Formats: sequence, C-alpha cells, structure tokens
Amino acid sequence: MNPSTHLTAIANPPAPDGRYLAPSQRFLVFRLGQDHYGLDIGRVNKLVDYRALTRIHDGRGLVEGVAMVDDAIVALVDLRFPQPAASNRLTAVIVLALSGHNVGIVVDDVTDVVMPSSSQIRPMPPGEGDNSYLTGVATVGRRDLILLDIERLLAGAPAAAPVQRAA
Repeated sequence: MNPSTHLTAIANPPAPDGRYLAPSQRFLVFRLGQDHYGLDIGRVNKLVDYRALTRIHDGRGLVEGVAMVDDAIVALVDLRFPQPAASNRLTAVIVLALSGHNVGIVVDDVTDVVMPSSSQIRPMPPGEGDNSYLTGVATVGRRDLILLDIERLLAGAPAAAPVQRAA
C-alpha cells in the first residue's frame, strides 16, 4: 500500500463495545519487525511516508517528537520502540484520530486492509499484566494478525492539538 495514499470512504465506525469482533470491521494491517498487526481503519486519517515528514523536534524513547502533517502538528509515537529499525522506503506513519487529537504512529510497513469474518477472529488468551489493548488474533490467509485497540495502547502517549500555520 502506498503510504502517501489518503484513506477515504473505507472506514467503518468502531463496534459499540470497543472490541474488534464485528464481522464487517475493516483493519489496516501494518508490520513491526516480523509481526503483523491490525487496527480499526475507522481511526485512520491518513498514511504518510516517514521520509517526507518535516520533523520539528526529535524526542527520546517512545515519543519520537512532533511533525507537520497537512499544516497540523502531530505527535509521533514510534511503535518500533525500544529498538527501532533504520527507516527505509517502507517506513510509514499512520495518522490516527484519537480523542479529538491526531497522533502519528511510526511502523515498519503498511501492507493492506483486511475484513476478516467473525470465524477468523479469536479472542486474546489471558496474559500477565494489562493487555487490554490486545483485542484478538485474526487469521487471514497464512498470516496471524494481532488486533489492537490503538486508543488503549496509546492512552499514555501525548497528543498534539491541530495547529494551523500562520498565513
């Protein structure tokens, strides 16, 4: 999938209970290392080529800094943390609408959009600690996709309010 492509008219609203078990739900699939993840495409505003961003501030750790995206300042959260790979032509930023703010997540690659049936989705097994942001595992073709509640995952990450550039 071309990271510079705008996503339009393909989003579905999230399920009323916040879980990703609705059979008609669409997931944007991205890669971190060798693992594939899916997030509700209804949260996605835009895909941006990581190399095309103008980074204003370089952060440390999980929050990489902020960047300008369509005249708005967007906080960048590097999901490749703690050991981000070197950025390359596939590295993308997924700009998400979360709680009224835009947040960009840096991922290794965005691969496709899938719409698994409810029979292809299994709930996450219980684990230690808080894994409430892991909502299930979908088997699509030969891939297992870890389904995320991205808002829960990023609950502690800062968000930057949209700011317009001065004319």
